[in-house]
Amino acid sequence: MKDFRLCSAGFDQLFPRRFNGAREVAKAVTEGKGLPAFVRMPAWRLSTQTELTKGLRRAFCFGTDNWIFDEHSLFISFWEKLTTIMVLMVAMITPVQVAFFRESETLSFVGLLNLCSEVIFAIDIVIQFFVPFAEPSGRITYKPELIAKNYLRGWFCIDVISVFPFHLLEGFSHFRAFKVLRVLRLVKLLGVVRAGRLFQHMEANGQVNHFMLEFTMLLLGGIFILHWMACCFVLVRSLECGVGEDEDPDCDNWARRYFHANASDLLDTEIYVAAAYWAAATISTLGYGDVVPVTTAECIFVTFGILIGVTSYSYAMGSVCSMVAKMDQRNGEFYAFMDNLNNFVREKGIVQDLSSRLREFFRYKKIGRGR
Repeated sequence: MKDFRLCSAGFDQLFPRRFNGAREVAKAVTEGKGLPAFVRMPAWRLSTQTELTKGLRRAFCFGTDNWIFDEHSLFISFWEKLTTIMVLMVAMITPVQVAFFRESETLSFVGLLNLCSEVIFAIDIVIQFFVPFAEPSGRITYKPELIAKNYLRGWFCIDVISVFPFHLLEGFSHFRAFKVLRVLRLVKLLGVVRAGRLFQHMEANGQVNHFMLEFTMLLLGGIFILHWMACCFVLVRSLECGVGEDEDPDCDNWARRYFHANASDLLDTEIYVAAAYWAAATISTLGYGDVVPVTTAECIFVTFGILIGVTSYSYAMGSVCSMVAKMDQRNGEFYAFMDNLNNFVREKGIVQDLSSRLREFFRYKKIGRGR
């Protein structure tokens, strides 16, 4: 009993004869027999009855000499959601700060948000060394040395880069050319891949409808691409012409051509809205042409922006068509089933009241399944 692990995945290795995977449990439930007796025995119970009633799971798997998180625990689920929310907020704020050369005070909302995100991401790096992972064969690995090796070869570098304080490097010099280091802060956007962990967890646990999950990911992807392209368009102008007191009044750029004024005389909101308008027109392949590049650097960026916009638009249209086709297939199957039900009702002479209740039942079942 010394090697007993309090998590479901350990049963297969520790009790291969009695706990031979989930097949026996799934078979018993499918056949309507309920859970096998040994699963309901108090001696092998994973959680207390109160925990089972409330749907709680233990946070840790206890081995002989190490503690490993249960990947299906409520704590890991909560932590993934928290880190995802922080990643999405940082992904919206950081490009704006870099593009407009704006620094937030430590006690401001944005400053506190950046501080909290860096602390949370640093803690997440430590937590990831204690979260089991699935091998290509599908087996869950709980050995700390294998978990650490897998994490170091995978997400570790991206996670470390996402918490590196690049803004501290900018304080070493006041030369204008050194401001190029601000671009390095955009590397923190690599942390967006953390959001994929939450979507994978939600999909694995069946918490959301696949259609809504795919649509949400597509919508968020479009919003972030538009936002990042707009901020990068502003950043190119800021790097070439400067901002605020450092702005070159003789520097011609897209903002000056569009507003017929220097950027120092405009609000940041006005510049961002114009850049977002250009990004939306580029991504949608419309390209009205009223916001145009002027300098060589702006032309180079716009060229890449057009390629990104066309690729994103094509992918979005393909994804939408695929989702609509899947919906049509499900609706077609349902309507075919309802036609068979109507034929059955007519052949058997079922009364109107019962036939209506049958149709309502299957229609309600379809709606409930689609949620």
